[in-house]
Amino acid sequence: MSLDETRLNLAGVYIDLAAGYCVSSDGHRLHALKIPTGAVAAQGIVALLAAKLLARLLTRGEVTGRLYTQRPTLSKEQEELLATEISDVTSKTVRQKREVLKKELERPTYTCFRAPGIELWTRLVEGEFPDYQQVLQRPAALSHVILPKAPLIAALKACLACAPKDRFGVSLTRLPAGMRVRLEATDNGSVERLIECRGWQPGRYMGLKARYLLQALECLRGDEMTLAIKDEASPVHITDEDLCVMISPLRVSEPVEGQKDKKDGGVPEQANETTQASQAE
Repeated sequence: MSLDETRLNLAGVYIDLAAGYCVSSDGHRLHALKIPTGAVAAQGIVALLAAKLLARLLTRGEVTGRLYTQRPTLSKEQEELLATEISDVTSKTVRQKREVLKKELERPTYTCFRAPGIELWTRLVEGEFPDYQQVLQRPAALSHVILPKAPLIAALKACLACAPKDRFGVSLTRLPAGMRVRLEATDNGSVERLIECRGWQPGRYMGLKARYLLQALECLRGDEMTLAIKDEASPVHITDEDLCVMISPLRVSEPVEGQKDKKDGGVPEQANETTQASQAE
């Protein structure tokens, strides 16, 4: 989720009981966890501090919750608008105003979570969460690459230990021998690891923020992870049972292997890459 307090609709976890999803995003990545749908089609954004507390409670056992709506004091105009009977002669403007008001009155404003010995009440964040379901739609043509989780986590941690604060991007390049994970920092040296993998064509490459990929990996339950990739300019998709993760790419210069492959078909073993943080969200 976003740590930017000016983006309140992203500074929390969105619970969508209608679609059966628990979602968070900071504008660069999105995590969507499938949850049971509710008896009532309600949605709400749980604020950052409350979400962190819930995460701690979940380590102790089951947590249950319920969303509540608090009916505000209506103005005379609003009461008259609700009392208006809709018919064929009702204007479009009145219909729209009435629909907006009804939707606002039905919107949950509080939620209560319960764990053994604890009851937590919190006010939901006001504002609309982005259309995450549109973001979750995957392109038809995706290439899949399967990597062992433990070596990839070790490679990313090594990269983060070397990375300066302003550059946390790594390049992923498919070589004939496996996937090369590389971070190059001018002042801090460089880290390069080769990991066995299956899928994707040699010469393909992309850049990702190391911390984002590492945090997604730590959520997976299996021993392997699958990256679904369209190209180096499109978000990467990661799925694991009921969890869906999307991470926006970083701009990465084409590997030397790819450039030489275009010239003479050769694929040398070493390459030099520069990773740049993308400004697009």
